[in-house]
Amino acid sequence: MDDKGVVVMTETETLCKSCKQPVEADAKTCPACGEEHPAVNTRKQLKVIAIAGVVLLASFALLSDWNYTPAALQPIFDETGPREAVYVDGAQIKYRRTLGLTPKQYAERLNAKLKALGMSYVVDPENIDRGEAVDFFEAEIGPFVFLIGTMSNYGDQLYDLDIYATGDGNRSSGEEIQAIAAAALASTSPAVDEAEIIRRLPDMVFKEQPFRHGSVEFKAAMSPLGISVFSVRPLIED
Repeated sequence: MDDKGVVVMTETETLCKSCKQPVEADAKTCPACGEEHPAVNTRKQLKVIAIAGVVLLASFALLSDWNYTPAALQPIFDETGPREAVYVDGAQIKYRRTLGLTPKQYAERLNAKLKALGMSYVVDPENIDRGEAVDFFEAEIGPFVFLIGTMSNYGDQLYDLDIYATGDGNRSSGEEIQAIAAAALASTSPAVDEAEIIRRLPDMVFKEQPFRHGSVEFKAAMSPLGISVFSVRPLIED
């Protein structure tokens, strides 16, 4: 810190995630407060975990031949629920269920809700990571929340959404996570509001009871790593 009270760092330093004092980027403990791995960036951790998790699920689905699984696809005469054409089987077009939203439509809804909450975070609908078989719609919403959705690289509708969040140990971060997660989930189903989702969160997390609304299903859980995971999937009829 200089004589004006400004924190000065060298090129190899960053701020400790706990006490916000300068620390070497590869330090095992913070010399000021003793925090372990003080330079680990929580947002980067969330993004890595989220992408890894979704990629593993997508890979499993592809290896399991998901687009030929009857439960996930509906023939052309089935008009229930949002869907997107996947492939042609003989004289029939097969569909996969979707959330019925493009990233742009979803981002518009979520950004409006974030603004109503008094938050300055903005989700960019163009932030899409293109893959060989599956594309990923990604968004960092503040310092504690990372959102990722999957979509095919030939269509424009979101198949599902997963939200990964972890706080800094303060109550305020937990409240922010809850508000953002509820807004993010509610943005997929216009008729449900955030208050209803928040009310049902304890049952979703502790009783593992999904909340179904309209054509989607919401789930929430706490991972062993202390990361809150929220998801929304289209309902699949047997």
